[in-house]
Amino acid sequence: MTKLKREDKTRPGLPIPAGALLGAGIGLLLFILFQIPLLNSLELASLDLRFRSRPPRPAHPAIFLVAIDDHSLARIGQWPWSRDLHAQMLEILGKSGARAVGFDILFTEKASNPDEDRMLAQSISESRNLFLAAYFRKIEEKPGRLPAGEDPVFPLAQFRKEPGNLAIINAPPDPDGVTRGMPLFVESGGKSYPTLGMALACAYLDIKPETIQILGNRLEITDRSGRKLMLPVDRRGRLRINFSGGLGTFQGCPWETLLTSHIQSQSGRKPDFPLETLKGKIVLIGSAVSGGGDLRPTPVDPVFPMFALHAGVLQDILSGSFLVRPGAPARLLILILLGLLAGLATDQVRLGRRALMLTAILAGYLAVAWGLFRSDLWLDLAAPILAVFLTFAAETNRNYFAERREKTFLRQTFTRYLAPEIVSQLLTARASLNLGGDRRRVTVLFADLRGFTRLSEGRPPEEVVRLLNEFLGLVTEAVFRNRGTLDKFIGDCAMAVFGAPLDLDEPELAAARTALEIQAGLAELASRWQTELGIGVGVGIGINTGEAVVGNIGSRRRLDYTAIGDAVNVAQRLESIAGPGVILLSEATFQALAGKIRAEAQEPVQVKNRVQPVIPYRLIAVE
Repeated sequence: MTKLKREDKTRPGLPIPAGALLGAGIGLLLFILFQIPLLNSLELASLDLRFRSRPPRPAHPAIFLVAIDDHSLARIGQWPWSRDLHAQMLEILGKSGARAVGFDILFTEKASNPDEDRMLAQSISESRNLFLAAYFRKIEEKPGRLPAGEDPVFPLAQFRKEPGNLAIINAPPDPDGVTRGMPLFVESGGKSYPTLGMALACAYLDIKPETIQILGNRLEITDRSGRKLMLPVDRRGRLRINFSGGLGTFQGCPWETLLTSHIQSQSGRKPDFPLETLKGKIVLIGSAVSGGGDLRPTPVDPVFPMFALHAGVLQDILSGSFLVRPGAPARLLILILLGLLAGLATDQVRLGRRALMLTAILAGYLAVAWGLFRSDLWLDLAAPILAVFLTFAAETNRNYFAERREKTFLRQTFTRYLAPEIVSQLLTARASLNLGGDRRRVTVLFADLRGFTRLSEGRPPEEVVRLLNEFLGLVTEAVFRNRGTLDKFIGDCAMAVFGAPLDLDEPELAAARTALEIQAGLAELASRWQTELGIGVGVGIGINTGEAVVGNIGSRRRLDYTAIGDAVNVAQRLESIAGPGVILLSEATFQALAGKIRAEAQEPVQVKNRVQPVIPYRLIAVE
């Protein structure tokens, strides 16, 4: 069976398929829409999933966490603790050789016992590279500048040192409530305050925080030897933490374990924890109490201790393993290219193949994105995946309506020529038809009503039309019953084609049966007309088989499905010499029906544009 296809209406000047343009447009639209926080949270959720799926990485060996946990509270007592305990912890860390210490504990109110504050202040003054927690009740984040802090909450004045030992602990969550990063510096009152992880990194690397410069999506700071350190930040000035894993990724121990080990060491016993391990370490102290207010949802843990977030910042800076996200132009380009690719892959492709293409594109992109994420490059997933799916859906929808329009066009075209059930079969089978015309072997039939001119003389036009319609209706039903194509009516003559657009196993046999049915049907009709009108009629039929050009032929304003060529001319010539009640076959048709019919050879006749005469055969019956 041949394939039904409509003439290509694509503009010759359009170099890109419509599906590709549609995909690129969807990519651009999604880039704009994903600036909305609600939609952007989908991308952040995909980032969280990648963090949880990525194997944990070893933390930097210099980082050590001291957790105020449930075990410590059970052994030492409920919070808040006496400040002489904090002073004692500073003494332990100093004697153990810790290189820097950060307290994620607020000392903003006076103790009930002033001696405790004096003891802690003394320990602070004797400590080197010690940073105390401070925060701002309000932080304003604007692109191209450091976050601005307002309404500060600082430690008591007696705990502050010059130069400053304050470190900011603000870590604003994203709109979905998950904390994924924090500012590295907060500006207030003309000063830049480092956050806790940044302050500890500067102390460890001997960097001057005051050298900070903002360079687009990077912060640049310089160490005392002049070496520059580049820190990637987002448009709000936040560093996206490249989470190595959960709290257990870092070295550390409970507060109580460290205190007990110190007491054991002082009394000459073997300590539970070797205090010399702390030599050269950066120690972060904070709360990890279950149900406490210092637990936040993060990509790797829904109850992650806040002080470990600062350890995450410290880890990124010391290891140089920053999570890098391509800038907006690159993300837009990726979306447009993926949309183009999805549109190209699915343009005018059947649904099953479109699904395979969709799967291949998504699998390829996911593999690339996952591989790059393991190398600390964050490629967006939510918008690209949505772009591919929406392009697939839009292209499927577009193809559906285009196919529906084409089927409507084809149905309207062929219902005039074919029986409705054959039209449905053509459309269902998606058979091939080049409506521009193609060359194929067909059998052509012409049937002319003899005596109709005399019949119509002197009769009203309405009655003539009624009589003609009876005959042409008879011809139409016979052609359709034998799966032929009714080509045209020429006055009281009808032309039919067998073998186009629907392939037939034996088009010659179908034409012969049609001719005999027309002849039999007209015999009954002629008898009635003879009785009613007193005039006899007959039908002359000519049939020929050969190659012809078949298709929609005409102009843009008017097309007709027809056949043209020598095969048509011979059939028409045979019809013109066939007398009433005579069916003439060409030699080509007769040879194709050998053994299936009874026929009689006639005298050769000359056909226009042919050198050799044609031998007609009178059809008697089909065996």
